[in-house]
Amino acid sequence: MPRLPALAAIFAVCLALGAVLAGPVVAEDLLTGVPADVAAAEMAALDVAEEASADAAEKAPVVPVDPGPGVVWVVTLDDEIINRGTRDYYIEAMEQAAADSSVRALVLVLDTPGGSLQSTREMVKAMLISELPLIVYVSPKGARAASAGTFITMAAHVAAMAPATNIGAAHPVMMAPPGVGGGEEDAEKKLDSEAAMLEKVTNDSVAFIRNVAEQRGRNPDWAEQAVRDSVSIQATEAVKLNVVDLEAASLGELLEAIDGREIKVSEELSIVLRTSGQVEHIEMTTAQRVLTMLTHPNVTYLLMALAALGFYLEFNNPGMIVPGVVGGIALLLAAFGLSSIPVNLLALVFVFIGFGCLFAEVYFPSYGLLTVGGSVSLAFGGLFLVKKSPEFNIGVSPEVVLFVVAVSLLCVGLVAWLVWRGHRRKVMGGSEGMVGAQGKVTVAIPGGYEPGRVFVHSEIWQARALRAIAVGSRVRVVGIDGMEVQVEALEERREQQREPSAAEAAAAAEPTEE
Repeated sequence: MPRLPALAAIFAVCLALGAVLAGPVVAEDLLTGVPADVAAAEMAALDVAEEASADAAEKAPVVPVDPGPGVVWVVTLDDEIINRGTRDYYIEAMEQAAADSSVRALVLVLDTPGGSLQSTREMVKAMLISELPLIVYVSPKGARAASAGTFITMAAHVAAMAPATNIGAAHPVMMAPPGVGGGEEDAEKKLDSEAAMLEKVTNDSVAFIRNVAEQRGRNPDWAEQAVRDSVSIQATEAVKLNVVDLEAASLGELLEAIDGREIKVSEELSIVLRTSGQVEHIEMTTAQRVLTMLTHPNVTYLLMALAALGFYLEFNNPGMIVPGVVGGIALLLAAFGLSSIPVNLLALVFVFIGFGCLFAEVYFPSYGLLTVGGSVSLAFGGLFLVKKSPEFNIGVSPEVVLFVVAVSLLCVGLVAWLVWRGHRRKVMGGSEGMVGAQGKVTVAIPGGYEPGRVFVHSEIWQARALRAIAVGSRVRVVGIDGMEVQVEALEERREQQREPSAAEAAAAAEPTEE
């Protein structure tokens, strides 16, 4: 135990001598062997350099890319509603243009009353992520970019309008036929529910169009007014309010005006527009045209009318085949169209009832009541066939409804006239049709009860006559008894119908002696 303090003292002296000989001790980084204070200083310098480079990158402008001359593609929507067909037409053209290295821009010449909000959203979504310069030109004079067209125009990299055009009126629309049955309380609840739904979709549309306007550097406040208050403005005012970029009288003037302009297509990419090159117009494919046509409410309504007419003719004239085939095809096409648009089922029932009443008038005379009721039902169903909503705000045109009603009335009137004329015509078949018919004797008729044979109505009949008639004589049927006809010779009938001579008349006029 006494040795421990001595050992501790010796160990302490050794440490002190080592410290003196080695000099000051410096902490080192265990991984690199670099002194700790030096490593910390280097790390701080690196952090400062990274922050400086990041700030410089944010402040440094994006250098625009000049692709050089090329081709400009042009697609046209001339008085077309926005639906699946027009959506496919534009988006497919956009994708093909982006894949073609020679295309420098895609121009959409737009004239639309609006259409499906769902198709519009898909088009705008594709436009916002596109790195191909997109130009929307509201043209020609008198055209409009209404409702859905407002969203599409504001989503373009360059938006332009021709003189005497307008843009706006993008407020959502909801329309439904009057309810059937129910009290005032139910009607008020329905109105409150529709108002609440309209407010929701309006707010959603406002947020959507404001995002689009801010993304493209346009006027978001006016965009909101266009949705909430259905504001619509002309081209000159649209340029002043920063709704569109410029006004151009023609497509050529527009392309010349924007040639060389720098546009930002993404956060990291700016492009110099080169629109002075060759212009190519891209037409709709046959499939796109058919799809666009079939999904239009006017065409769907006309197809329903054609189907009803075809089935009516086929059912009344079995074996004609053609009307039935045409009616079946029209019905299938109409069903395809109805599957693409929001339909009021009650209005659809009214349409079917209307056609049924019009056709029933021919067979069940109601002194015009069925005709009037069918016409009213057909018109009412056509006007409210489409359930207008923010998703689809295009209905059947009143002119088309009037045309269908007029043609239906004309067809019913024509059929009724043919039926009336048929009732007034002489009967050509049966026993009634045989009386008065003329024929020829093929086997001599001896007269009395002994029969002969005659050829009448392309048939050979056994025949009797009061007097004998030779073979080859012309006869007239005066009656029918079972499978035999009673005839008389035409010469005999003429003799009976011959007017008396003057001598015979004078003799008949002389008084007879009592």
